[in-house]
Amino acid sequence: MRGEPLYFSGNNITGFFLLLLMPELDIRNIHPIMSEGIAPVAKGSLQMMGWCSELFIMTFFLPYVSDPQKVRKYGFLSALGIAAFFTYVNLIALLLLGQDLGNKIYPLLIAFRYVNVGFFLENLEAIVLSMWVIGHFLQVGIFFYAGTLSFAHCFQLSDYRPFVFPIGLLCLAAGLWDLPNYSVFISMVQTAVPFHILSVYFIIPLLLLIIALIRKRKTSGTEKV
Repeated sequence: MRGEPLYFSGNNITGFFLLLLMPELDIRNIHPIMSEGIAPVAKGSLQMMGWCSELFIMTFFLPYVSDPQKVRKYGFLSALGIAAFFTYVNLIALLLLGQDLGNKIYPLLIAFRYVNVGFFLENLEAIVLSMWVIGHFLQVGIFFYAGTLSFAHCFQLSDYRPFVFPIGLLCLAAGLWDLPNYSVFISMVQTAVPFHILSVYFIIPLLLLIIALIRKRKTSGTEKV
């Protein structure tokens, strides 16, 4: 997809500029490590699993690729790359901000404000914002396509294009109604998102896999008879 090189090149640029903060980092900010056990870490990780949906959405493009076998390989590589990049960015922010990290809404923007090389390389948060805007535009477009296509397949419609505009209006209204401000968004991430991820990306696919295996076994048993 065309957005992929742009996305990964943006991550490379972000990672490069964060390297300029190395003199400002304090390794002591990482301590104590799991002082209260693994439970708080596991609980906090549930809120950060929203990016799993971006990997799940790749399955909608399987019918349009020439070699589906390579999708599994590059899907795993993408997951590892995203996890490594998130770990790197969060580690830099933690080593830079320390315990004050939890009080920041956008710690990555705060970290970029610390980048200052001479008198010509500073105020780089505009670069991060521009990459976020481009990345979220591509993300919304892909999710909108997947949602419209799923709607057409669900009702066995021959063409999804007549429903693009109505579904777009519905998504706009739902977005304004469900997330009127940032505080509501944070509350949703802390309460609803973990259950949503657990059900949509684990329980439902697991049930579909079990049903598919049962149907496949019944089909193979019928053919043998």
